[in-house]
Amino acid sequence: MQGAIRDHVPANLDLVLSGHLHDFISYEFGPERPAQLIVGTGGDTLLRLTTAPIVGAEIDGMAVRRGLGLDRFGYFVMERNGDGWDGTLYGTDDKVLTRCRLAGRAIDCR
Repeated sequence: MQGAIRDHVPANLDLVLSGHLHDFISYEFGPERPAQLIVGTGGDTLLRLTTAPIVGAEIDGMAVRRGLGLDRFGYFVMERNGDGWDGTLYGTDDKVLTRCRLAGRAIDCR
């Protein structure tokens, strides 16, 4: 899929949102590539996250500038806020696990 879309990414695509990995992971690459948010926190088995750092990891030839990974069950809510989006990851007990801010191709989860 990466090969098929290479050089065809629309300039106004700011975020790739996906699931399936059974973890919560955010990746920011800078203005050259859309941010990626993986919300797979509702699956039946959590995958153990690697101990390798996310920041600096190379994905398809580009280094991750900012990122966060959590291996917790929960749910994610995104809400439009001005020129961007605010997102909150909640645990199964409804407690906040992390908050994210997406503005353009920049995503910051803490």
